[in-house]
Amino acid sequence: MKFNFNSFLIFTLLCICFVESHAKNNILIISSYTKGNTLSDKITNPILKNLNKNNIHSNIIYLNSLRKNKKKYEELIKKLFLIELDTINYDILVAIDDAAYEFLKRNYKKPKENQKIVFVGNKISNPENTFFDKTYGIIKDVDILGNVSLIQKFFPDIKKIHIINNNLTSTQNSNYKIFNINNKEIKVIFQLYDNLNSLKYRFNKFKKDEAVLFIKLQKDENNELLLFNHIKKILNSFKIPIFITDTIYSGQSPIGGKLIDIGSIGEQISSLLIKILNNKKIEEKITFNKDYIYIFDYEKVKEFNVNPLILHKPFTYVNSYLSIFEKDNILINFVFIISPFLLIVIFLLLYILFFKIKNKKIIEQRLKVDKVLLDAIKTPVVWQNDKGEIINSNSEFSEFLELTFLKKTTLKEFLKNNNFNLLLEKLRTYNKYKNNPDEIALISDNTYKIYFINETEYYEGIFNTKGKFTVFADITKERLTLEEKIKNQEFMIQQSKLAEIGEIFSSIAHQWKT
Repeated sequence: MKFNFNSFLIFTLLCICFVESHAKNNILIISSYTKGNTLSDKITNPILKNLNKNNIHSNIIYLNSLRKNKKKYEELIKKLFLIELDTINYDILVAIDDAAYEFLKRNYKKPKENQKIVFVGNKISNPENTFFDKTYGIIKDVDILGNVSLIQKFFPDIKKIHIINNNLTSTQNSNYKIFNINNKEIKVIFQLYDNLNSLKYRFNKFKKDEAVLFIKLQKDENNELLLFNHIKKILNSFKIPIFITDTIYSGQSPIGGKLIDIGSIGEQISSLLIKILNNKKIEEKITFNKDYIYIFDYEKVKEFNVNPLILHKPFTYVNSYLSIFEKDNILINFVFIISPFLLIVIFLLLYILFFKIKNKKIIEQRLKVDKVLLDAIKTPVVWQNDKGEIINSNSEFSEFLELTFLKKTTLKEFLKNNNFNLLLEKLRTYNKYKNNPDEIALISDNTYKIYFINETEYYEGIFNTKGKFTVFADITKERLTLEEKIKNQEFMIQQSKLAEIGEIFSSIAHQWKT
């Protein structure tokens, strides 16, 4: 039965390979885990999505490296793998995590001439030069020291940090390091355990000076694969603060930490694959992923009373409904930094505003005084700006035209308001006095007035304004007196001429008598 099942798998794979063997570019992905594994899916899903978007054919082989009967399973996968390579000419082989890369080294020692190997994992050993020269990759560089420093900032009294990394057992010697952070010694212990129950028991009570830094946990004491939900339950049983190093368990039960974004690694790998296929220059074949992000579980942050704002780094909350202050922590930090400068600007603006209000009051008082002075003048006075708008006038000017609504308007605007006839009627009552352009006369049945027009241009330097100041001086008495004097002079001249004529006639008559 087993033989029939294996034969069926091989036959199915051959059929698939035959159908898709004519694709232009082919990429084979070898995952260390099973389909549905959180780590594997977070890396492979972005790769498959981007490859599909660029019409690049891809296939995946899942090694399931955590299986108990690993050797028999690997023999079957090896057969399928070699058949796959014989059937399809793959341009690139992608190894997801360390086990997949080691599988390639053991079973595929001589890649084809133009074939490339792309690797993503926690470490890379030194293979043969012919294999290594074809290898590109990204190494997940877990920042243990950065997370230890972060934990110390959150818990200044911390003394012990327990690191859980894979399936260490108590049969090994205890391993620890002493870190000196901010002049305080912190004992970092690489945690050993006999079984999962002993691990749970070790951290089932809260201790204010201890914390856990969780990196990876894959198998139990019976060498059985631990599923994602099983690991989540183990972490939930811990009563001391838990911190993590990547985004796989973010939002499950740990507080958070300085994390490797597993999803972004998938994006980086897909970008690298496309560059290789397009023969673009790649500066570094093997790079360390150091694009860390800060993610924290809001509920755990509140439970253990930690404040991510003290890091002065951009961070993200999960499992929370955040207030505007927590969502925009970067903006708030920026505002806090520039607040002294903002205060200086505000005080400066307030001073300028106070100065303007003060000047405005002085100007208003000055205008009132000017208005009183203008009204005290018993002749019409009008003040115009450089645009011809009437800024102000005294009461005599209003009585002079009997058009008080001319204030703050131009003649053009005045005419638009259907006031042309009224203005024309008023202007008709004024005539140039004896063709003198500087004098006008108002002549009616009851009135006879003569005004002398005196215009003076002005310029004010403080507010950079200019205009005309016009005074209508009433010279009626002077002109009437002058006219009377002229009439008297003309009468005297006329009388003198008549007297001379009388004398002439008198002398003529006298000569006739003689």
